[in-house]
Amino acid sequence: KPFMGGGKLSEGEQGAILINEDGQWKKYYLPGATVIDGGKTVEYKPPYRFYLMKSPTTDYSKADNFHKLQLPGKTFTVDMTLTDVGCGCNVNFYLLDMPWPTKGEFGDHYCDAQCFSGLGCCAEFDMSEGNMNVQQVANHACTHDYEGNSAWQCHKLGSPREKTSMIQFSPGTGHQIDSSKNFTFSQEFRVDGGQLQVITTLSQGSHKVVKSMGPSDQLQAMLQHGALQKGMVFATGYWTSPDMTWLDGDACGLGGETCSRAPAYISNWRLTTNGSPVPTRAQGRVPVRAQPPARARARSRAPAPARSRALTQARAPNRARALSPAPPPPRARPRSRPRAQPRRHMTASVAGAAVGALARTGTFGAGRRRIIAPAAMASGALCELFAGRVGDLNEFAHTGRMDDRTGERRLE
Repeated sequence: KPFMGGGKLSEGEQGAILINEDGQWKKYYLPGATVIDGGKTVEYKPPYRFYLMKSPTTDYSKADNFHKLQLPGKTFTVDMTLTDVGCGCNVNFYLLDMPWPTKGEFGDHYCDAQCFSGLGCCAEFDMSEGNMNVQQVANHACTHDYEGNSAWQCHKLGSPREKTSMIQFSPGTGHQIDSSKNFTFSQEFRVDGGQLQVITTLSQGSHKVVKSMGPSDQLQAMLQHGALQKGMVFATGYWTSPDMTWLDGDACGLGGETCSRAPAYISNWRLTTNGSPVPTRAQGRVPVRAQPPARARARSRAPAPARSRALTQARAPNRARALSPAPPPPRARPRSRPRAQPRRHMTASVAGAAVGALARTGTFGAGRRRIIAPAAMASGALCELFAGRVGDLNEFAHTGRMDDRTGERRLE
């Protein structure tokens, strides 16, 4: 849902953000958003969405109140941290041909290409939506001529649409982009001979993943008739759904999903004219989320609230966005660096003993390394280990639910 505020916004609700435009810092507003690092970082949590505004107002009825982005011939760049933002989560930023003439269900004159009842229907360009398992870019023009889908006013699925693979973008060192760490997102809107191409680059050190879309008829329609050329409203936020499989199903499977609701950070916002050097990361820390205590992690596994509207076959309708609390406190400087503990791999003999112990007694190990499971599922759990899905005893001991009282892990 949108952040609507209540009258005059307090300083903390104004969401003042700095964007570096061709080397010059300019101040805009994301009313309701939590902006830290002196205006250079936005901290995201569900369930609100925010709009980029010229001034700190939540009057979304007037087009002149929005800072509309004219991106053809420009490159948009940010640094992203999606650590622990997993399956069922959706952190995004996208363009809309807003405002719609009527207030709509939420009072913010919202419209998008899904054309839901009670909301407006307009062109939409999804610059980025995803989590630590996937990143997707999708163009939703409105040409009213979709063969096989005559009722569509806009392309609900997105055409063209580009999505990363698990090899390209996933948590861990075995992928081109390790999404558990900070990475840079850059999107170039290149116009050559009147034809639009959108080139998205994810980079991390020397590693890069490049996704290119266009030229195409639908992308041209977005350029010429979908308001991309004259400027579109920039919306951003974080929402959750138990069936986000249309986005992350390749990595997360097709079952129900529960978003971790972990915070995400988007920092160092830059907009440059194509051909100009993109500024490097601006000074100011990229926040590193402090690890919560074990009991807090256990409680965080409670199911996320149910979404307010049903998904279509194309994608989820409700883009809920987050108003997050104050930023985490700065980390204390350690007196000494602790020695890294060696990884303790589970050998076949230890795994065999675990199978036997779990089958006979339902337990294996002791203290915080103790694993508890119904005997009937013990062999299945160990089969995952033999298949390579659990690489060592440390990981295996952390695959279940923690008992707050004893600190033991329970496989479920």
